[in-house]
Amino acid sequence: MRGMLLRALAVLAVAAPAAAQQGALELFVGETLFVSGTRVALTWLRQEGGELVSGSDGVPNPSGLERDRDVLVASVATNVRRGLDVALVLPWAVASGTFERGGGVLSTDNRGIGDLAIVFKQRVYHEVWNKGAWNAALLGGVETPTGDTSGRTAGALDPPNLQPGSGSWDPFIGLASTYESGRMRLDAQLFWQRFGEGEQDNRPGDVFSAEFDIGYRVLMTRYPGPTLSTKAGMRYRNIGRGQRSGLPLSNSGGEELAALVAAGWHPSPEWDVSFRLEAPLYADWNGTQIATDYRALVGVGIRF
Repeated sequence: MRGMLLRALAVLAVAAPAAAQQGALELFVGETLFVSGTRVALTWLRQEGGELVSGSDGVPNPSGLERDRDVLVASVATNVRRGLDVALVLPWAVASGTFERGGGVLSTDNRGIGDLAIVFKQRVYHEVWNKGAWNAALLGGVETPTGDTSGRTAGALDPPNLQPGSGSWDPFIGLASTYESGRMRLDAQLFWQRFGEGEQDNRPGDVFSAEFDIGYRVLMTRYPGPTLSTKAGMRYRNIGRGQRSGLPLSNSGGEELAALVAAGWHPSPEWDVSFRLEAPLYADWNGTQIATDYRALVGVGIRF
């Protein structure tokens, strides 16, 4: 059982995707920046996990195994021509948790630079009418192996998912759609990411996610006055089985359906302040793994 849990800790909890999607949410909408515009943002992301599950059921966790991650994400996006944005997303991560090794329970708290993401976003559909618009965009990019993977406890390397970086090249693609009419807004996105083999011969399973949100502007004043919007939605994730040294890991991968709520405050057209909370409604994990309890995000951005 101890060996099973150690392998689960080593490959679970791929934040799908780790930085580009959750730390730079404005990238994953159908809209692009205005011509020659730039957006700079700073976002804090918290992901916490402490329940041990088998399939979709909780099981005893006598060793108190847990896994948490705090990420401070700096991102900059710029418009290079009409309908095409390029962005850089750089996280600084704190990966902490407890894990089993050699018959004992160890704790770690690794801090460092995470994997830099390079994102390209091309608008493929654009329609505008009175008090409304519909935009869709294709996204693609890669998370690069810039993050720290050297964290150690008691002289040995910590499990891969308790490191700030991955040590691998991880490409991703996505499709985002944003429909607005009056005070209502509908957002949808599809996303897929493939993870390469990184440090410790670890390769997490590929990730597919789909999200649909319904938003409403509860405060809408005459331009350039402030606005306040709220949002609720659902996200589905499917994570493939991971591998270690080319061998599949039984305690990895699965699927999750989560509910989310969010709010956005725009004190002026240039400024964005955002909050998002996501909690699983249903999950079915392969083998025995540590489940995510919740994900929370708070961010601020400015356009110029």
